[in-house]
Amino acid sequence: MHTYIHKHAHAHTQPKTLTGGQMNLKIFVLFAIYCLLIFNFSVIFSMYVILTSHKVICSALVKQVSIPHELLYT
Repeated sequence: MHTYIHKHAHAHTQPKTLTGGQMNLKIFVLFAIYCLLIFNFSVIFSMYVILTSHKVICSALVKQVSIPHELLYT
């Protein structure tokens, strides 16, 4: 609590430099979180795409195999 009051009082004396530093730190933290989220999302999304595409490819192969048989039988 004491450090917070000291920083708050210091912000009044030097508003530009301190807020600029805080803004840069906030931007950096947000950017890092954003990168981590994007990375995690891309990994999860790629896994999801691989799994779903595997299912789609399997079903497409089954359909491609089954359609000629249907054509042959009819």
